[in-house]
Amino acid sequence: MLNRTALIVDDSRTACQVLRLMLEREDFQVATCTSAEEALEHLGDHRPGIIFMDHMMPGMDGFQAVKEIKANPAIAAIPIVMYTARSGDVYVGQAHALGAVDILSKPPTRESLRAVFRRIDERGAEAEALEVVAEMPDETSPEAEPPALRVEPIAATSAPTGASERPAPARKPTAVRERPAFEAQPSRARVPWWAALAFGVLAFVAGARVGDDARQGRAQFEALSWALADGVPYAFGEAPFGGERLRRIEELLGHLRAAGYRGVVRVRGHAGQFCLVAQGDGWAVADPGLPIEECATIGLDPVATRLGSGRQSPEFREFLWRSPLLGRSGIRLQVDAAGDSEPLQPYPAPGRVRTAGDWNRVAALNNRLSVELVPDG
Repeated sequence: MLNRTALIVDDSRTACQVLRLMLEREDFQVATCTSAEEALEHLGDHRPGIIFMDHMMPGMDGFQAVKEIKANPAIAAIPIVMYTARSGDVYVGQAHALGAVDILSKPPTRESLRAVFRRIDERGAEAEALEVVAEMPDETSPEAEPPALRVEPIAATSAPTGASERPAPARKPTAVRERPAFEAQPSRARVPWWAALAFGVLAFVAGARVGDDARQGRAQFEALSWALADGVPYAFGEAPFGGERLRRIEELLGHLRAAGYRGVVRVRGHAGQFCLVAQGDGWAVADPGLPIEECATIGLDPVATRLGSGRQSPEFREFLWRSPLLGRSGIRLQVDAAGDSEPLQPYPAPGRVRTAGDWNRVAALNNRLSVELVPDG
């Protein structure tokens, strides 16, 4: 971006400070406003290169503010990014329809912020090229129907906005509910991603040839779902639905489509309960050698955890909207967030773990996506 000035509009001082520090590390000059009304007044005299707009605020909300800005020719060209904990295909569609160029999910990461900048720059370059070469076709025409995908809403998005946009209260290690010792619990044998994928596709083709034994075909898909359940991890702070996980989902859908699969592919985000320490206005994974008693918190607020396990990168949202692997292919993708309610590996009981590293090795196994296939018929 050429104009490296930004305006953050958010009534949460913590959310403002977190994003402000990230932007300043990217060499932006940053101004902040605590309400939409204050932002509109600020824009009377200033022209930032980008606006980050919270959704729920006292008085005028973020969507109303976007409408006001886009209705004013003097400031309508400023790109607006919704800075919010809200997500889902419907919400993203509403934001784009009003004129927002992208969504930056709370809590933001350096990766997700840079992805927003890349997408804005790419759109600008595409628009310039189209002005020279050809006129962009109207995507709202009847011929350009959106894919008939199904995205399962995350139940936690109905929680009060304040609960999801304020800092999560810390939970001391003594407050962690007691679990069976992980040494005594058998864990699933790991199956390599490509071995599981090859097995599943071949099983589907074989089942399709037999045709009569529906129970056999369903059992094969259950086996593939089991194999994939512990094979798609992500790091603390990353958007579960994005990055390498998107590559793997694309690979899986491509092979399933080639095999003629029709049905649901259900992908769920799961969050690990990490031993964390405070870092600036956020959290960081504790040093492996830190005594477990010195963790500032183990796990985050349940609402924030559930929302975090459903975070989607801008690239993933673009994939949901435009991928030829969905829609009329007969494959329906469901995206869900399980939070930390379904750990793959039990956590150690209090007294059986000494360091943050010992605890976080288990949390990392639980920080993952799981995949379940539900064929039609």
